[in-house]
Amino acid sequence: MESNNSTKKYKEKNTINKESISDFLSSEHFNQWPKIGQSINTLISMQHLSILLDSEFIKSKSFFLLLNALKQESSFKSQGHVFFVFDFDFRDLNDEEKQILNSVPYRLLLGDNYDSCFKRISHQGICIAFLATNGEKGTIVQSFARKNGIYLRWYGLDALGNLRSLYAKKQQSSNKDTNIKSSKFTPLFRITNEIVKIQRSSNPVYVVPKQGSRVFSSHGVLSLQLEKPVMTDHFSITYFTDNVRYYAKIYTLQSLQIDVWENKANRMLKENVEIPGVCWPIDTLKDSEGKFVGILTPASNGVQLSRSVLNGKTGLSQLFPQWDKRNLCRLTENILKTICELHEIGVYFGCINPSSIYISSDKEIYFVDTDAWQIEGYPATSKNQTFTPPELLRNNSSPYLYSVDQEYYQIALLTFMLMMPGKFPYAKRKGTNERESIINMSFPFSIGGGMRRSGDSERPSGIWRIVWDHLSYKLCYNFYNSFHPDGKYSLPNKRLKDKDWLQAVKEYYASLESQDRKDSICIFPKTFRHDEKRSFERCSICGQEHPDFYFVHSIRVQKEKIDIWKRGYRICLPCADDKSDVSFSCNCCGRTFFYTNRTKIVHEIGKVDFDWVNQRWCRDCKKRTVKCKQCGRDVPLYQIKDFEDRIRHLKKSVCTECFKSLIEQARYEKERWKNEVYTTRVCNNRYCGRTFTITNGEYEYYNRKGLNLPTRCPNCRKKRF
Repeated sequence: MESNNSTKKYKEKNTINKESISDFLSSEHFNQWPKIGQSINTLISMQHLSILLDSEFIKSKSFFLLLNALKQESSFKSQGHVFFVFDFDFRDLNDEEKQILNSVPYRLLLGDNYDSCFKRISHQGICIAFLATNGEKGTIVQSFARKNGIYLRWYGLDALGNLRSLYAKKQQSSNKDTNIKSSKFTPLFRITNEIVKIQRSSNPVYVVPKQGSRVFSSHGVLSLQLEKPVMTDHFSITYFTDNVRYYAKIYTLQSLQIDVWENKANRMLKENVEIPGVCWPIDTLKDSEGKFVGILTPASNGVQLSRSVLNGKTGLSQLFPQWDKRNLCRLTENILKTICELHEIGVYFGCINPSSIYISSDKEIYFVDTDAWQIEGYPATSKNQTFTPPELLRNNSSPYLYSVDQEYYQIALLTFMLMMPGKFPYAKRKGTNERESIINMSFPFSIGGGMRRSGDSERPSGIWRIVWDHLSYKLCYNFYNSFHPDGKYSLPNKRLKDKDWLQAVKEYYASLESQDRKDSICIFPKTFRHDEKRSFERCSICGQEHPDFYFVHSIRVQKEKIDIWKRGYRICLPCADDKSDVSFSCNCCGRTFFYTNRTKIVHEIGKVDFDWVNQRWCRDCKKRTVKCKQCGRDVPLYQIKDFEDRIRHLKKSVCTECFKSLIEQARYEKERWKNEVYTTRVCNNRYCGRTFTITNGEYEYYNRKGLNLPTRCPNCRKKRF
């Protein structure tokens, strides 16, 4: 009997108080829920709402945003706010996390699952704002809360501490287990290999709205005037509008003749995708006649990724001069997080376009042109050779629908160009272009020490070797194996996934947080990583310390290899190709040219060891060619010499070879002419009377000496008769 009474009291205590709930629903507070985009302070100030936290939220960075907001809210404790934490979640926290949680006045919901926890407070008829990190958990927790008569809405926090909605993936199968980790879900958009059918529009547009025109949202809520264009592509023009919160994307006349754009927009609008920074379409736009002309999108801020980070040192110094490697890691991490979320709901880029990613800070990122992405059977409309996988270029194919494996390649490439700001991973050899370097996978960097050549690629030099050296080994390992032709992740179906790259960047960022050297966190450090295995030397030109392998050790002078390190030269590789203080003047054009430091050393050694003379011709003049007047060949200008034939009174410009042959011919003809007879005379010796000859050579000799021609024969002159 006593047992029945206790059971009755327990049931009465835990029965839902329907009257109290009814009173609350009719009160003015029931509809006062915080709105998406409002600050967390708005939620804290609502006294009628209790706040529920789970272990995943407490372990996340968002929890610290909540704590900072509470510190600013001085009247928080006096308002009687209630924080709830699941008891089974509380057990998962470590001692440090539990200690941090003590700064918030919380109450534990005792129980081993959601149902038993909510039964403890079901009689109170309260409304709860659940702060979570994913929408799937929010859906499950909400279902158990409503089952027990509790009204619950779930929210997330963005990087700025504002409330954001969390999308929930569709469940693939019902799962009675309350453990969120064991639940299975399907993406919002199905993955397919079949492209949608494209037909002519049933209601085509013949006049496209332009700047100054008005367009209307499909539901007639908004009327917007098109102002100056923001961006253009082959299919559309995006305009500013008179409402600063929205952009209007208007398709071209040719695009509006088919139904694919309208059908794709309607399919996208069926799903409520609210990923921070993703400018998902809000509504379709129509003209004054009610015909489809474009889509309404949220406004974005910042500058294009291609003009900032991917523009290398120039873009970063102009737009983000205060950034260091940690900012770069945070930016990359946030971009990869967004990409992972998009992949989870079944959205692919198809072909990544960096010009469609805008950044305002390392945390504030906007993905625009979302209608150009690959969604279900709707293909991506952007094409970019830089991000095209090698196998597609080898086969000279361009698929309508990209596979997730091809998407992973593009993510690897984007990660590389973010961590090595603007650097293309493949080296371009002389005579090759970007397409050939991608097909050959000419990746110039290496791992495991040294900078070995990779295939036929050129060895990287200058700042990129140093930037590569400062990356974490895991990132270098992943990059090498993804882009080198012999890498373990380089072949299709073996590539690293998006989450693998996200994890590698996170680990690198964590290592940078503990760095105490400035060059390690600098985006473009001046020298290599300092470790115990390397010996550093100071460059005699720039004064910067570098490892000994980063110096010029030997040079070739007249095909002879000379060790300049032993001769005391200490010149680093970047300085070797810089301008020196030694110059020469070109004998042809008269301009002054300065040697590089490497060439300066070559000439210094050449003068000492090989008796070189000063350089007389510049490179430009050496490249200039003229026709040889003798053989007719095009020869460099500096090889042309003026040949003068005094006998024939001729003067012509000939090449070196022809000049030598003409000189030899002139010498031969000169000798022959000297041996020819100039005149014949009779010896005037009365005892001789013989006839003798005087050659041209003898005549020239006597004439040059100012002597008269001889009158006696050589024998008489010799005997002195």
